[in-house]
Amino acid sequence: MDEFELKIDFVRHSQEPARVFWSMGELIDATASFDMALASSLGLSAEVELLLEDITTGSLRTKLASLLKMIDKEALRDGAWNKVIGRFLDNGRGHLLSWLESEPKIESPKQLEEIQKDIHRLAASADLAHIPAPHPVPVTSLLTSIRAISRSTSYLNQHDQVFYSTEQRIVEITKSIEISEYLEEALLTREKSTSIVEALLKVKKPDYIGHSKWELYYSQHPIKAPIMDTDWLASFQAAKQDLNPGDSLKARLEIVTSYGHDGQIIGHSFRVLKVFGILPGASYEQLELPTYN
Repeated sequence: MDEFELKIDFVRHSQEPARVFWSMGELIDATASFDMALASSLGLSAEVELLLEDITTGSLRTKLASLLKMIDKEALRDGAWNKVIGRFLDNGRGHLLSWLESEPKIESPKQLEEIQKDIHRLAASADLAHIPAPHPVPVTSLLTSIRAISRSTSYLNQHDQVFYSTEQRIVEITKSIEISEYLEEALLTREKSTSIVEALLKVKKPDYIGHSKWELYYSQHPIKAPIMDTDWLASFQAAKQDLNPGDSLKARLEIVTSYGHDGQIIGHSFRVLKVFGILPGASYEQLELPTYN
């Protein structure tokens, strides 16, 4: 089995503690999906299953093991095959995360093709004599994995840090991944549907000076959305709106759902069409405890 650790160094006494567990859960799922793509590139009739080994507090540290289940038991006779494949999975994960750390903006198919070629070279040099010639991981699988990693870290605040580690490496997982919407649509999207809802959007990070996307929470999930209500936005940026930490926007939200070629939902994009007002966040007064004689 291939053992590795995912670690989140979180800010103590910070708000929204559930963010750490949401992030860890989605990061584990993203890793499992990428492992399957890597194993498939070797031409193996196999399934990859992640096993929970341990959870350590302080920072949230989750120790996992990647177990390769061979469907064809005769595919490999060498008893060391699992170690070699485990090393390849580690190298593939480490390469992708290191690449994203240095180049977090994904804007061109050429970037995905570069990652694809690098991982193909890792597979070709994995020294598995009984495995047929490996084939490249599809760029769509790479993009899907990168999207999943990006979503997993979107729950965290700016001071939280995320790491992937094994005996061979420690890599910080960047929280700055940005994927071109045009690239996603071209490679992954088969069709879209649009819905409009009235919603309360808790503000995580507003845009004070420009026209970039706000960081918000919708149904407890982090989203990024531009404010299309130019009158309200101008009023806010002129300091005419009293918006405090923990407040929510009462707004009309446009949700565009994208479906992949297999009919599954691959993502959502959001726009705030209209802001009706601000709902103040909960405030609590310090109460004196009763004393007993």
